[in-house]
Amino acid sequence: MTARRRLVRVPASSANLGPGFDVLAAALTLELELEVTETGEFSVETDPELPTDRSNLCVRAFERLRPADGLSFRIESGIPLAR
Repeated sequence: MTARRRLVRVPASSANLGPGFDVLAAALTLELELEVTETGEFSVETDPELPTDRSNLCVRAFERLRPADGLSFRIESGIPLAR
């Protein structure tokens, strides 16, 4: 039986550009990629270094829909963590 897998890519943006406040933003070519696979055990693999437990923001958001038990999360991001 093949494990079910889902892949989500989220683009980065830069909001609050100058006097435009929340009206102006720029789409960037940076993105975050989240892959969730049914593996039978919970795990989180990240690049860059992010929490690898249930405090991870992606896992917390996922668990608003269903428990993450038995799922592996792989997170890759080209988005800088700080400015």
